[in-house]
Amino acid sequence: MLEKIKALEKDNELLKSENKKLFSAVNNSPATIVITDVNGVIEFANPGFTEITGYTNEEAIGLKPSVLKSGYHNELFYKKLWDTIRSGNVWQGDFYNRKKDGTFYWEQAHIAPIKDEQGNVSNFVAIKFDITKKVESENYLKTITSTIPELIFVMDEDGRYIDIKFADEDTLEYIKEKYIGKLVNDVFPITLASKLKNFIQTTIETGIKQTLEYEIENLSGTIWFEATSALFPIKLSGKKCVVIAAHDITYRKKAEHDLKELNATKDKFFTILAHDLRNPFGALLSFSKILLEDLERNDISDSIRLAKYINTSAELIFDLLENLLQWARSQTGRLEYKPQKIILSDLVNNVVQLHQSQACNKQITLTSKLQESLVVKADMNLLNTVMRNLISNAIKYTPPDGNVWVEVSKIPGFVQVTVVDTGVGIPPQGIAKLFRIDSMYSTVGTGSEKGTGLGLILCKEFIELQGGTIRVESELGKGTKFIFTIPA
Repeated sequence: MLEKIKALEKDNELLKSENKKLFSAVNNSPATIVITDVNGVIEFANPGFTEITGYTNEEAIGLKPSVLKSGYHNELFYKKLWDTIRSGNVWQGDFYNRKKDGTFYWEQAHIAPIKDEQGNVSNFVAIKFDITKKVESENYLKTITSTIPELIFVMDEDGRYIDIKFADEDTLEYIKEKYIGKLVNDVFPITLASKLKNFIQTTIETGIKQTLEYEIENLSGTIWFEATSALFPIKLSGKKCVVIAAHDITYRKKAEHDLKELNATKDKFFTILAHDLRNPFGALLSFSKILLEDLERNDISDSIRLAKYINTSAELIFDLLENLLQWARSQTGRLEYKPQKIILSDLVNNVVQLHQSQACNKQITLTSKLQESLVVKADMNLLNTVMRNLISNAIKYTPPDGNVWVEVSKIPGFVQVTVVDTGVGIPPQGIAKLFRIDSMYSTVGTGSEKGTGLGLILCKEFIELQGGTIRVESELGKGTKFIFTIPA
């Protein structure tokens, strides 16, 4: 019996020692530790509770944790909490609570039931940590991220997506579902995946920021991105990682492409223009010199012939410069577009009448077939320029005894105008070059007339500016049709 008593005393001393250690640990813990009865009334609160909430142990005993409520959480939140712990399970979550002095704070809580020897819940213990700084830091980072248009990726050394940040929440959810946990090989073609893996590996090996441009094909076309990488300061799951910021540079790449194409077009255009100006100016200088010599010899017959050549060259130069001026205005935005209601027959008949002498000189029949009542919405000057160019070209490339005429028809919402000739026609390779500034197509007319090709480019720009379209149908030796539409 004496031995049993001694054993019990020893066990009791050990139990006291353990309880003392446990009590010391609870009292010195930086966490809040609270024990309540089954109704949530506080029976014990450690000094950590006082330090965080401002309520002393004496004030806390007999109160309920609901004294800390801030009003941030709804009743459903608390109902789920109580349903969980009363059913014998552990609840974990975050509270936005209010201290005794009225200030607010965030805490992370683990609340578990304490059961008696019969397995019934007798108390609840809550262990809580102040995470205010952590939440504030996360919210600060989230706010900063929301103002950055870039996609932010965290990727490990294997090329696996670990985390993604993006301002647009809806897009972020879609992107996360598509990428998180996957390797670049799983989501991109092998060529692009290899490029991205090398990009990541170089960043890890050198520790130096890297930049990469890459393109992705999707249903809407090609999207270009510029990515900048930096080495992540710590390992995640034992692996080195990089942070990558990628932003859409599709607009910039398109602008670069357009600028490059524009420069190439400009160079080609000036080459063509220089060539087209050289010929008539050369003829003008040469014929004027001969004319001067003939006049000095009083050779009137040759003088008249040379004067005609000079006049033809001067007219060609004037037409070229007139078209060039119009084109320059359209390119610089200085061309005024003033749409108005126009009776189409009046405009076409005036242009036809203006070109009757040109047609008569080549024994060409020039007519118009229009309905008097047709009205279009167009700019008078622009439409007049289009008609002059098309009719003049038709006469130029039609042989003597040929025909040129203008047809008009109505289509839904538009009036369609067709300038038809029975001229030499245009070969397929020539048709492909029409309406293009970088490959203007022009040949000598049936009366040795010269053209520049710039007139048709003007026609296309002026028609499209007014909401219409223009196209050509032609067959060698059988003639050509230029067809354009104008809003009715």
